[in-house]
Amino acid sequence: MFLCSKYTNNIKRLELSVNYSFDFPLFGIVANEMPHRLVWFLNQLGHLNFYRDHDYELHFDEQLLSFPCFSFIDEENHLNFTLIGNKDDNQWLIPEYKHVDFIIAVQGAIDFFDEEHFKQLVMKSKVVQLIFSVDVNKLKSKNNLILLHER
Repeated sequence: MFLCSKYTNNIKRLELSVNYSFDFPLFGIVANEMPHRLVWFLNQLGHLNFYRDHDYELHFDEQLLSFPCFSFIDEENHLNFTLIGNKDDNQWLIPEYKHVDFIIAVQGAIDFFDEEHFKQLVMKSKVVQLIFSVDVNKLKSKNNLILLHER
């Protein structure tokens, strides 16, 4: 975070620039299911225990977008999993991946998090058609994920 000053029309303006760190694993999931059904199937795998959380809300073009959100706190491994629907009406949380139905962000002690094992576990669900890693830093819409830092 840094503060810089600019002069516009001989008026000094201060701008605050904040740089967020997006150093967490993010996964895209293709599953043609309602969010609560996907969560039910994932929870049946035995290693996950997602619960309904507050919707993930964004203001976009003076419109409030609300995406269904589910969380799972793995206290043993110090990890927080957040599953969010990627679509609200005709708007996407991550428009670069319009074919993706859900995203999962993993935060916490990710040093020992095994991404491949997690993807294999999720693929065991009979409703998940595809899961893949997403490089957050290459997303044009990564600022839509800033609120994940507050969860």
